[in-house]
Amino acid sequence: MKKSILLAALVASASASAQLTDGSICPDFTGVDLNGNTHHLYNYLDQGWTVVIDVSAAWCGPCWNYHESHALRDLYNSHGPSTNDKVMVLYVEGEDSNTLAQLQGTTTNNQTSGYSQGDWITGTPYPIIDDANIANTLDISYFPTIYMVCPNRRVSEVGQRPAATLWNLVQSPCKVNGGNLAVTNYGGATSTCGVEDMPVRIANYGSTPMTSATVTVKQGATTLATQNWSGNLNTWQTADLTFNNVTITNAPDVTINITNPDAVLADNTLDPNMTNAVPVSWAVTVEGKVDNYPTEFSWHMKDPNGVVIASGGNYATVNENNYCNGSTPNSGGYGSGATFAETIQLNQLGCYKVEAFDSYGDGLTGSASSYFRVRNSNNLLVVDVDFFCGSSSAIVADAVGISEGSLSNTLNIYPNPTNGVLNVTFKQQGNEATFVRVFDLLGKEVVASQRVVGTGEQSQTVDLSGLQNGMYYLQLQSGSQKVTRKVTLTR
Repeated sequence: MKKSILLAALVASASASAQLTDGSICPDFTGVDLNGNTHHLYNYLDQGWTVVIDVSAAWCGPCWNYHESHALRDLYNSHGPSTNDKVMVLYVEGEDSNTLAQLQGTTTNNQTSGYSQGDWITGTPYPIIDDANIANTLDISYFPTIYMVCPNRRVSEVGQRPAATLWNLVQSPCKVNGGNLAVTNYGGATSTCGVEDMPVRIANYGSTPMTSATVTVKQGATTLATQNWSGNLNTWQTADLTFNNVTITNAPDVTINITNPDAVLADNTLDPNMTNAVPVSWAVTVEGKVDNYPTEFSWHMKDPNGVVIASGGNYATVNENNYCNGSTPNSGGYGSGATFAETIQLNQLGCYKVEAFDSYGDGLTGSASSYFRVRNSNNLLVVDVDFFCGSSSAIVADAVGISEGSLSNTLNIYPNPTNGVLNVTFKQQGNEATFVRVFDLLGKEVVASQRVVGTGEQSQTVDLSGLQNGMYYLQLQSGSQKVTRKVTLTR
């Protein structure tokens, strides 16, 4: 959903489609708060203050959620003007059509131009400035944008962080002393079926140029991947690196780490907030309600081979190649405020990616009732997307959707977990061709065997010793019957 001030800026200047670059000089501004007090950014900076700026909109749901976390209130109360820490917090209302009634939470208009998430003023101790021109000056492309500006006038986008983390950031990049490399961003999928490419950004928040770093991806205490970075980062400069094909078995335990000792340890570890893919049956329903800017929205689902099997919205012009860049398609997709639901049949075992996009970059935030989600065949919610630019969630087609008969009741696989060799036993009703197949989590067949067996008790062994540790699916098929079980290889 677009903001009219930014649309005008986009027409005038291509640079307005992007946020201020981390480490760049923040442009100056002066604003008057709701109490009539004037705030001049450079005056604060020149006196040694660090300024945290929350640029939001009264109608914006994620903005309200962060506001209600009270992170900025707690930062202001603990380190603001009543202390010696010299931290100022400013709220900037960035929507040019918003009104005082929206900030007060008294409006009943449920349109973007008049809707409010609640009372933004009561209980907010820091200044509130209703001036969309400041948002324009700061090149805002989505709400909320949380900037931190250091006394040296350098700006960084710190995001929606807790108060303690913000205070750590104030002390590290704004009071640089010696070497301080930080891991600042993770740009990959946050829901995984087990193998992911993981893009990571590191930054020099210290006063000393940095030329090398060791960056690791860990799952608990176990190191999954390591890269030795080398280059030359001066203060505020950043570098990007990608870990390819990282095998993950328990996503919530994953962290990204810089192992180099430096001046500030608090920013050496980043939690990417990853989750494991949700198992589903062979049919799911994708449903949603779009906001008042439907041409910006699209979604699709990819099968385990990366092939798009379903899509919706303005998919012809809004997809993973151009989301988040401020583009606004002319037409297409759903109507304004439209609801949709589509049932999708999954045709193979493995990992399916559900991806949603907003070309303008601020997501389904124009209406409190907008949503995008996926339900399984039992009508249970398995994906609920709250996104600004793009969001990727993973589901995995599991054994619950496979027809099972007497073969299922007699199948026994042991040992499981296994260190390489599985014993498979089952009862056979007649002379049938029997297939044993093993699939990885992406649905790729990695082991296969076939033979004709007679009636009665049967047994055979399956050798997995040539595979990497992890989770797999073993599928036994005899005649028209199929049975699938999960197996774990660990050695």
